[in-house]
Amino acid sequence: DGQEDEVHLLVLDDVLSVLAEINLRFGSLLLEMYLLGFTIDHANNLHHHVPSGFDMPMQQLSENQKQILHIAFAKLETSTVIHKKIKFSSDVLMSQADAYSRMETVNSLLHEWALSVKHCKLGLSMLSSALAHKSQNGEMMDEIFTTMITTTQTIFEAYLHLPGEMESAKDAFRRHLLARQ
Repeated sequence: DGQEDEVHLLVLDDVLSVLAEINLRFGSLLLEMYLLGFTIDHANNLHHHVPSGFDMPMQQLSENQKQILHIAFAKLETSTVIHKKIKFSSDVLMSQADAYSRMETVNSLLHEWALSVKHCKLGLSMLSSALAHKSQNGEMMDEIFTTMITTTQTIFEAYLHLPGEMESAKDAFRRHLLARQ
């Protein structure tokens, strides 16, 4: 039956939404745990160390630090893949943008600057689409504008770490200034 198929599709959409959200939250949790000093070894044992004042942003990461970041990234990436299979809505776009933003954070922590730029741009694209969708429906867009400002600044900062990308950094800074207006 056509009606039965429609119900199955709605249920599948709901299940996928929940699965995407679980992956997004799990990846976000692992990222937050890393930022609080937790790591995971290859046997999935959790460890905690108190970051010293001498821990520098460009320090060499331990294998356990890399492990928790890679697991977080995988969960966030899974979330974006699942979100692409869900019926289009501004909420789905906002969740995707959130996942890409957190993926960018992981890339930055791993000093993967080109990937950081790529994921920021993907997130910015999702935000632009959500902005267009919400403006058509007359919805509030403050959260989108705030996130766009942060994302454009992050793109600028990531470009500063890439050799030979000064012009791209300048363009990103101009986009950031435009977003702030």
